[in-house]
Parts: sequence; structure tokens; C-alpha cells
Amino acid sequence: MPYRGEHSARITDAEKYKEFRRRNDAGGDGVHFIFGIWTDEEDDRKSEVHAIRFDSSRFNVSESKKWLKDHGYKAEEFEEALPEETDEEKDEHAAATPMRRVASAMTAIRGFRDSSVWLADASYLEAAIRASHAGVKVQKADATLHLQQGQGKGNSVQVAIVEIDGLMLKRGGWYGLSTASVRDLLRDLSLKDNVGAIMLAIDSPGGSVAGTKELADEVRRIDRDVKPVYAYIEDLGASAAYWVASQTRRIFSNELAEVGSIGTYAVVYDTSKMYEEFGIKVHVVSSGGLKGAFMDGTKISKEMLADLQGIVDQLTDVFVGQVAEGRGMETKAAKKLADGRVHLAAKALELGLVDEVLPSRDHALARIVEDMSADLNKKRAQELTQRLAQARAETIGTGDNGKATGD
Repeated sequence: MPYRGEHSARITDAEKYKEFRRRNDAGGDGVHFIFGIWTDEEDDRKSEVHAIRFDSSRFNVSESKKWLKDHGYKAEEFEEALPEETDEEKDEHAAATPMRRVASAMTAIRGFRDSSVWLADASYLEAAIRASHAGVKVQKADATLHLQQGQGKGNSVQVAIVEIDGLMLKRGGWYGLSTASVRDLLRDLSLKDNVGAIMLAIDSPGGSVAGTKELADEVRRIDRDVKPVYAYIEDLGASAAYWVASQTRRIFSNELAEVGSIGTYAVVYDTSKMYEEFGIKVHVVSSGGLKGAFMDGTKISKEMLADLQGIVDQLTDVFVGQVAEGRGMETKAAKKLADGRVHLAAKALELGLVDEVLPSRDHALARIVEDMSADLNKKRAQELTQRLAQARAETIGTGDNGKATGD
């Protein structure tokens, strides 16, 4: 296909083309080597496409063909550059661009809709959507594990450090962490005898509702029934991330951590006018009521918004209830904190959202080792007391000669 500002020649001699390109002998500025894959739609055959393009501001048609001949190339096709846009075409293009951008942005937003309701810091989520729109991929953060040996008062304790980093989604994706994979990892760690405790290293804005409660429930189960689970918030522990942290035994944070953002929200887009601008009318054929609500290109009604608000309120009640239970708060007190704000560590400590503010992750690990050592010493003391009591009872029961006494 022809291009603006470039003459294009499709090359038949692939091997010569490849060798020439390897030697990086491009013959001067304004000559570009292009490689691609061409697919025949009829029989689905694929073949390599080798082309050379010439900057039309540096090479006219005759000069381009002469360059090919001088360098021994035969062109299967040669297409002259398209003429530059006229002023009228530029104006039409400029007028259409904003609508195209909106349409492209809506496509990016739909890509994030694994859940219509969010437990995430809004500014981070919007930044992620903009990054997607710009073609920038947010690195996927898998559930990772570090085993670290801690020493305290003569006792050796192995702590499993599980990273919860980035946007939290149930099944993950290239832009988020899978809460399901974290849950599976925690379940595996709970069964390992060589792991004495688990620390969640959190740096996350939260994420989708889907998968969050299940992960929080698993954290609570392991901490209460199997082995202690702690949380260390490094820089950010918001919304869904804080929900999960609230179910641990103790929460530590670094000094500049942002903590909280308790609450739930949903974002819906009324794109009906945008579709009208494109001349598109959307018809939703449904069984009635709110079935098919919020489809792109349809008008959003007050009834739809009221229904969605009810869902948000119910989800927030569950969130607040678990935070209250996990942090040992009255529900009324937890509700006062559910205003969506994040708090710096010192304020979070004052509000009871964290238990201790520490300089680093290593300090948090040291605290965990101290707790574990104290628990271990306490357990050993209890076992020793029980053994002594049992031995004393046996001694009393048998007498000094080792024979049972009695009437």
C-alpha cells in the first residue's frame, strides 16, 4: 500500500535483502528497510514481506529506482508516495481525531472491566487505564515468595514473605496481580512445616471486588487456625490491599506509607452521545428490567444508577464489617473510616489502621521473629510445666519404691 512521504518498493530477492540489512549498509539517510509477514486470507498462507522505503523529501521516483538498480535490487512492486494532505483534509482529520481518541479510550477502559465495581485507589486505576490507552503495559506481578531465616533469643524462625504488588485482580492479566494465585500460594505455605510464619509485603492500590474477600478469608483462616500471618505495608496499602492486610495478626508499615482508602466504587460511562456522533444507534434486546444495563452506546438511567449504588453500598458494608472484625474495632468506628481517604502512616497508627510504624521491611521481619520466639519459648515453657506435672503425678502415684500405693 502507498504511504504519505515515502516511496515503497517490494523486494523479490529475500536473501540479498537480508544480507544487505545485516551489513547495515543502508546507502544513506532516507532509506528504510521494512520486514513483515503477509497472510493470504483465501488459503491462510503466510510469507515474508521485504520492502525498502525512500523518504520522498530526499528521493524522487527516479532517484529511488536508480538506488535500487545501483544496489542490485529488483522490485516486484513500486509505489509512489501519496501526496501530502490538503488543508481541507487536515481540518477533517483534526476534527475526527478527538472522537477517535475517545473511542480508543473506551476500548482501553473496557479492557479493565473484569469487574464493574472496584476496591482500588481511583487515581492509580485511572493512570493504569491511560497507560493502556497509550499502549504502555503495566508489568504483571506474579505471586512471589521469599523464605528468610530470622534469629531471635536463641531460636531460629523461617518466615515466608509473599509479595502483593500492584493492581489486584482475581485472575490477574498483564496489568495486575492474581489474587487467586496468592490464595493458592498461601494455602501451600500453610501446609509447610518449615515455615513458621508468613509476612505479606504489600505495595498495592487495591483492585477488583472479585477475589478480594476470598483472599482475605484465607488469610484470616491461616492466621487463626494454622500459623501467624503478618502484613508489612511498604508505601501503599489501599482499599482491597488494606482489606486483606486487616485480616492479619499485626500490620506494620514504613514511615511514608499511605494506608486505608476503605470503601467501594463503580465507574460507568454514558457513551450514547458519542455513538450518536458516529451515527450509531445501539439496540439492547433483553428479557426486561435492568437486563443489559450499561451497554456501550446506551443511555444510563437514574434507575440503573440507583441499582448500582445499592450494590456498592452492600459491598462496602461487607468490607467495613471485615475490617472492624480484623482490627478489633466497633463497626461504627470502622464506618467512620470508610470515606475513601488514605492516611499517612502516623495518622493510620493513630486511627488504629496499623499497629506499628517501622523504618524498613527488615525491622518488620525482626518484630515477627521476636513474636515467634516469644511464642516458641512460651510453648516450650508450657510443655515443660506439663511434663513436670505429669512426672510428679506419676511419682506420687507409685511411691518411692516404684510400686503403686493404696489401701
